[in-house]
This record gives sequence, structure tokens and C-alpha cells, in this order.
Amino acid sequence: MILGNWALLAQILVSAEEKQPSIIYFDWTLFYQAGLFLLLMFFLSKVLFKPMLAVFEAREQAHLTPEKLAREAAARAAQATESYNRIREEALATGERIRTELGKDAAERQRSLMAEAKQKADGILDEARRSLAESHNQLRLELPGKAESLAALLADRLLGRQG
Repeated sequence: MILGNWALLAQILVSAEEKQPSIIYFDWTLFYQAGLFLLLMFFLSKVLFKPMLAVFEAREQAHLTPEKLAREAAARAAQATESYNRIREEALATGERIRTELGKDAAERQRSLMAEAKQKADGILDEARRSLAESHNQLRLELPGKAESLAALLADRLLGRQG
């Protein structure tokens, strides 16, 4: 094959030097072959190429449809995840706000109960002090009258024990 190409090249060079007519002749067969080529292309495009292209397109669509569905599902999943995270963050913020409000309410209630308990304790202490003061005053009034009888009773007992 290689030798044939070299031989052809040599023949072309020799013919170019001798000024002989060209190896390629243009005549009516060129138009005949071009017509046959175009007729064959038209026939093959109708019978072979278009059906094959339709099969290739159907195969590509069958291959792309699951990928498209997967991409759409992934996009929906991403949206659902984003929505879930947003709702979760809102719920956490609401919970924190409610917890803070309840803590403030509980602290206020505790202060209120402590103030009320202190007030009751102060009232009980004041009542006990008044009662003690009344008892003290009553004993102070009663004691001088009973002092003589108590002294006699004490002396009798002390003497009765000694004697």
C-alpha cells in the first residue's frame, strides 16, 4: 500500500514534468455519481437515519427522565429541609421567648409570695410581741399582790425541808 502511494506520487510528479494530461478527468460520470449519492442520501435518511435518530432520542430521553426526576426530588428534598429548619428555628425561638416570659413570671410570683409570707410573719411576730407585752404587764400588776403569799409559801417550804 505504501509502495502504491509512492508510485502514484512519482507518476504525478513525472506527469507534471512532461505536461501530460491530468489523471482526474471531469466528465458526465461526475454528475451521475453526484446524483446517485444524493438519491442514496435521501433514501437512507428516510429509511435509516431518521428512525435511528428517533431510537437514539428515545434512549436519551429514557436515560434523562430518571435523572430529571432525581434532580427534581433532590430539589424538593432541599426545599423541605430548608422549610423544616426554618420552622424548627422559629419554634426554638418561640420556646425560648416563652421560657423567658415564664421565668420572669415565676420570679415575680416568687417575690410576691415572699413579700406576702414576710408580711404574715411580721404580723405573727407583732401579735406575739403584743401578747408578750400584755402578759408582762398583767404579771407585773399581779405579781406585787402575790409576792407576799409566794414569799410565805417559799419560806414554809424552805423551813419545812430544813427542819
